[in-house]
Amino acid sequence: SSLESGLQIAGSDVAARKMLIDQDENTIYKYFHVDIANDGVFILGTSWDMYDEADDNFDEEADYEFLDAPLALNDVITSTIEEKEYNTDVCLTQEKETKTVNGYGTLKLPNGASVDCLRMSIAVERRTRANATIPFPVNPTETKNAIAFVSKQGHYFQALTSAISGTATLTLPTYRFVQPTNTLEETNSVRINNDSKGVAINATDDTAHSSAILDIQSNNKGVLIPRVTQANRPANPADGLIIYQIDGTKGLYVYIDSIIGWQRLATE
Repeated sequence: SSLESGLQIAGSDVAARKMLIDQDENTIYKYFHVDIANDGVFILGTSWDMYDEADDNFDEEADYEFLDAPLALNDVITSTIEEKEYNTDVCLTQEKETKTVNGYGTLKLPNGASVDCLRMSIAVERRTRANATIPFPVNPTETKNAIAFVSKQGHYFQALTSAISGTATLTLPTYRFVQPTNTLEETNSVRINNDSKGVAINATDDTAHSSAILDIQSNNKGVLIPRVTQANRPANPADGLIIYQIDGTKGLYVYIDSIIGWQRLATE
């Protein structure tokens, strides 16, 4: 209750605050909200408040807020984002999004199956101003509405809608599915498809070299490959598979076809 109303989440008993500093040395406050009840501790969500020279309401209302779990009927999630102009580096555009969880029912998936889901109505208000010395107007410059459906299994569907009641036309539909990693099996393993381009891992924002499918760069770190015992070396390994063996004759090993087998590349 000591928080400003805009930073609160309904039902929160405790809010833990963490302070962060961004790359421009601006202050960011993250509030983690929980509900402590007799039958458990429930994560209600997170609200963030950021400060820079153009933030009109620092320490008063959330820059954005989202519910982590669980979603429930009548939840309202509000986020406000102020965009900086590239040339002037000041915030002249503000977009406020309000999601209201207002329905529960059945959603038919593209594969024909059906799942229970919650429905969210989304209202977006966009405001602009001439310069950073004046506040954003009360009335939005532009408005649009969307609808979303989310299931506990991880299905998420969203589309713009021409009306908030009655018959409506949906446009720009998107469908996403979150696959829990503990349910992954060999038949649906994780794959990365980067449109035939290499994948780069670095802190310099460089793209992968044209000759590499994986390009890793660091000036003070190495690549740690799997460490296994000799007894646990992979069965039926692919040619060229590399491991680090941690017992017996330790070292890097590469598998070279079924005739040559495992060959040590380096000692410990």
